[in-house]
Amino acid sequence: MADFETKLRWLSERGNPVGAEELIERIEADLAGDPLVVVAKRREGTLMTKTQQSPTSTQPSRYRGPAWAVAVFVAILAVGGLYLALADDIDQVADTPPPLTTVAQGGGSTQVEDATAFWEAVVAGDLEAARAHVDPTGAVQSFPLEIGTLEDTFDWYEVVGWKWTLVECVVGDTGTVECTATARNAWSDALGVEPVPGTFVVRFGEKGITEIVDKGDSFLNQWSTQVLEVFAGWVETNHPEDFAMIWGESDLNPSEKLDLYETNTKRFVEAQQVEDATAFWEAVVAGDLEAARAHVDPTGAVQSFPLEIGTLEDTFDWYEVVGWKWTLVECVVGDTGTVECTATARNAWSDALGVEPVPGTFVVRFGEKGITEIVDKGDSFLNQWSTQVLEVFAGWVETNHPEDFAMIWGESDLNPSEKLDLYETNTNRFVEAHQDE
Repeated sequence: MADFETKLRWLSERGNPVGAEELIERIEADLAGDPLVVVAKRREGTLMTKTQQSPTSTQPSRYRGPAWAVAVFVAILAVGGLYLALADDIDQVADTPPPLTTVAQGGGSTQVEDATAFWEAVVAGDLEAARAHVDPTGAVQSFPLEIGTLEDTFDWYEVVGWKWTLVECVVGDTGTVECTATARNAWSDALGVEPVPGTFVVRFGEKGITEIVDKGDSFLNQWSTQVLEVFAGWVETNHPEDFAMIWGESDLNPSEKLDLYETNTKRFVEAQQVEDATAFWEAVVAGDLEAARAHVDPTGAVQSFPLEIGTLEDTFDWYEVVGWKWTLVECVVGDTGTVECTATARNAWSDALGVEPVPGTFVVRFGEKGITEIVDKGDSFLNQWSTQVLEVFAGWVETNHPEDFAMIWGESDLNPSEKLDLYETNTNRFVEAHQDE
């Protein structure tokens, strides 16, 4: 009880005006009635919780206060351990886990094999296969949030895009089975956070898995500071009524809370993508290659603005030789449900022709690790640019320097650098030819 009260006093000192005993009563009442945050077990009338240090972060918080203090506390409880809620008599669950044994668990497998099979089922999203390795008198509730039954947990995984990757299950230094895994979800992907690793102790009863515990709270501590607090803080700032219903006192059932998770996950991802797309375009406008690269999926390269010219670096080089300038208008969530950025473009050719900057709307698509594609929506930019500028420039080169035209737009063995030289030469010629017009 002392650890529990210590947490409450810590929360009080961060701005919660409620005393420890009163807050205990409130949270006990909340836990008793809300299956989304059932992480405690009652024994002889005492609320027992898993010990957890106060979360720390070197980043300045944008959302501290009484509401957040309670939210962090609920998150500590919710994420703290992977507990089993027994359907029959929870008081009969032993505090001390049974010793590791290689006695067969269902069909001759060892506990390491059973734990591995269970995690593989979780990774695959196979609820029935996961259930087959769990003590049938209860249900493992949480990976890593306590949200009712194992089925509720799998539903939660789906709405927040949760993905586990199993590394291995072995006999650990504690003499019990330990499984190492990494996790990511839609929130961490949107923030650019690498999959978070953790080691989980898997405990067995006579009929299967009874408990899974985050060893040393290492997973929780990383996930909370890098991902959960950022997501929850964003919800509190932008949708405080939803924050109160998800993490505060509410009469919502698990399905209704899942709907709120889904809605706010979508909002959060869109907001982060708009922010990323804006930062990417601002880097393009500024000619800052490295800043632009930071927002691009490293497994590939955004190739074209608007011409296909190899890598992102090649594109920036091409911008330089043809005097290309973008002006960003804005990035928003468009009617397609994806991020759309509006911008205008001009270059040395359009300036020489006296053509006003050409506008366009570009759909920005994301993968797991950043921007993967930028598409000219409806080809509206290309159609205007081609007829007003590109065709005029290309026609002039074909008329006056047909050998260069063939090497730039025809089949040739020129590498990107050699083509850039030809673009630069003919851009200078074209500008000079139109100076007196």
